[in-house]
Amino acid sequence: YFYYYTKTSYYDLFLKKLEQTSTGLRNLPKKEYLEMLIPVPKNFNEQLRIAEILTFIDSQIDSEKQRKQKYETLKKGLMNDLLTGKRRVK
Repeated sequence: YFYYYTKTSYYDLFLKKLEQTSTGLRNLPKKEYLEMLIPVPKNFNEQLRIAEILTFIDSQIDSEKQRKQKYETLKKGLMNDLLTGKRRVK
C-alpha cells in the first residue's frame, strides 16, 4: 500500500515542499519527513485489496508496454524492408 502511495502526486508535492537545496544538492529534513501523515484505510483487508487492484493494473500496463514494443520492432523491420527494396508495395 505504501509503495503505491509513494507514486501519487500528493506524495510528490509533499516532498517538493520539504525539499531543501544547499550546494546544488537536494536534502529532506529527517524530522519533518518522519512526521508525514499517510492516509491509511483502517481495515487492513481494504489496504490489501487496494494493493491487489493496483498490482493487477500495473501488470496490465506492463503487458501493454511489451505488446507496444513488439509492434514498434515489427514496424521498424517492415520500414527497413520497404526502404531497402526487399519488399515492394503495389
